[in-house]
Amino acid sequence: MILLINPRTSKSSEVNSKFFREPNSGLLYLVAILELNEIPIEILDLEQYRSLSDIDLTEIVKEKIKDYNIFGITSLTNTFHIALDIAKIIKKRNKNNFVIMGGPHVSFLYREI
Repeated sequence: MILLINPRTSKSSEVNSKFFREPNSGLLYLVAILELNEIPIEILDLEQYRSLSDIDLTEIVKEKIKDYNIFGITSLTNTFHIALDIAKIIKKRNKNNFVIMGGPHVSFLYREI
């Protein structure tokens, strides 16, 4: 089973923007393709945990990743550092976990990452 993760933003200006709450279309495209091919998939949208502290959010991630070994993490520029932290948590739990990062920031700077 695959877990796709949408990190939450840390920029307060974007949290309050009426445009920011739109669903992540990249993740939704992936879900559609994977479901078409009958591949089990789940999304962990960390935007829904807006009121939690970073420590509580880390605990949610640690608990959720126990059931998976393939992960997709999306990343915008403003969520890149959070996405990278999540990838490190996943790899620390099991170095054999397979982590794929995507999104504009990662695609543009793939050589550096």
